[in-house]
Amino acid sequence: MTRSFRVDELALEAIEKDAARANVSVNTLVNQLLLSYANFDHYFSRFQTVKITSDAFSYLIQCVPDECAVEAGGRTASSIARSVILAKHGSLSLDGVLDHLKTISEYSKFYTFSESERGGRRAVILIHSFGPKGSIYFTEYLKSMFEMVGLKPKITSTEKAVNASF
Repeated sequence: MTRSFRVDELALEAIEKDAARANVSVNTLVNQLLLSYANFDHYFSRFQTVKITSDAFSYLIQCVPDECAVEAGGRTASSIARSVILAKHGSLSLDGVLDHLKTISEYSKFYTFSESERGGRRAVILIHSFGPKGSIYFTEYLKSMFEMVGLKPKITSTEKAVNASF
């Protein structure tokens, strides 16, 4: 579909510089930005979101007791993630949960998502840079996400990754 838009000069300069830096066309970068809005920002704009650096989040999560990291992971999944999945998909399903996990990875860079299947079992892995407390947070996050759709995954973690198999 072809559309024309008026773009603020400062915005266009920034887009042109970023496109050149990423070695992509301005059209490609604008399309990526629009997809980010359609797939992520559109749904999260309903919540008060704060953009912070990963270093700041890492510092904050390391400062909380383990029990608070557990509670934060569970609450994030059961309230915000649940609401976003329902808004985007209309119901809770495994496909909706997996899409949500992929979308967060792709557009927020909060973690790197990977998925595999072997011997009839699926595995979801979140790789992050938030240390041991980050793994505590993501363990509860994944547990709560899958429990929303009736699954009880086996979860293992390291300092930088959390693996849920089901």
